Amino acid sequence: MNTNMILSISHLSKRYPPHLVINDLSCEIHDGEFISILGPSGGGKSTLLQLIAGLVTPDEGEIRIREKLVSSSETMIAPENRGVNMVFQNYALWPHMNVYDHIAFGLKRQKLPRAERDQRVQHLLQMLELQGLENRVPAELSGGQQQRVAIARALATAPKILLLDEPMSNLDGYLRLQMRSKLKALFGQLGTTVLYVTHDPEEALAMADRLIIMRDGRIEQMDTPQQCYLQPASPWVAGMLGAINSNNSLEAAQDIELINMGDQSMRGMIPIPEIHIVTGQRLELRSRPEDITIFEEEPTSIPPHYSMVRPLVLDSGFEGKHWRITLLVEPDIFFYGFHHTSLVSGTRVWAISDSSKLFIYPFTNP
Repeated sequence: MNTNMILSISHLSKRYPPHLVINDLSCEIHDGEFISILGPSGGGKSTLLQLIAGLVTPDEGEIRIREKLVSSSETMIAPENRGVNMVFQNYALWPHMNVYDHIAFGLKRQKLPRAERDQRVQHLLQMLELQGLENRVPAELSGGQQQRVAIARALATAPKILLLDEPMSNLDGYLRLQMRSKLKALFGQLGTTVLYVTHDPEEALAMADRLIIMRDGRIEQMDTPQQCYLQPASPWVAGMLGAINSNNSLEAAQDIELINMGDQSMRGMIPIPEIHIVTGQRLELRSRPEDITIFEEEPTSIPPHYSMVRPLVLDSGFEGKHWRITLLVEPDIFFYGFHHTSLVSGTRVWAISDSSKLFIYPFTNP
């Protein structure tokens, strides 16, 4: 990956009164990176893309592309002069225009010679598997084909940065999975710098070189997918990345990584060095159901870095690949684990977990 900085955002803010949609946001993006921007609806993801594209003026802060100031409260370079293209959630295809003309649209505006234009269009048709569809209009295309036309149109003018705003939200699950692999390979081949907005954590993790995880207009964490997943910076980030098991009714013991649950205990991990916990402080625990292993008979041994408790089975729910088991340790401490069969409610089982996958945070009121 090229380490040259292509995009610099400094103390960016945008208000749509009474809401502060982007809140003092700063980050740097390197040339050729694929950045997934993950967060809930209303978190500021799409507004951030619109600010980068030049469709919206910031209230404070700056955006620089290749060190050139393109956005501030006083300076706005026009969208067409930024070297940035954007693919919208609804693809924004023109109903009367065929596939060829969509892809060639920007090239015609650039007055590219016909032979060179045709060559570039044919290259993109081949790369995005759209050969033979040149004369079709959007109504004659599937959702996946429409998506690829929108991406081909955006790539035709060789933008410095490509912005994708939830481009797969209109596709079914199987097609999304197919397109995820194809797009990741395509952008890697082209070396395009991509900012890709999604609310799907699995999609974000699978495609990104780095993740931006946003909440309320701020960046909660920006790091590699592996680092965000294994060392989430906050309970909210942990929950966004699948750690839905949560309990905040415990206090830190003298050994702050040993969590007492009544007369039972489990060992956890403080995920990042910046988190500071003291004895007696109220804790919030986070873990993922897939990291809880359930045994119907007592295991003969467990690895030294694992902990074990004996919870009560409350419920079993079939989810296709597995059963989701609701487990109770104490009257106010329950969590989920996955198992290959249903378990009888009211029976006691053994549950073990790797301490590095039980995250400990100081509790803060939401």
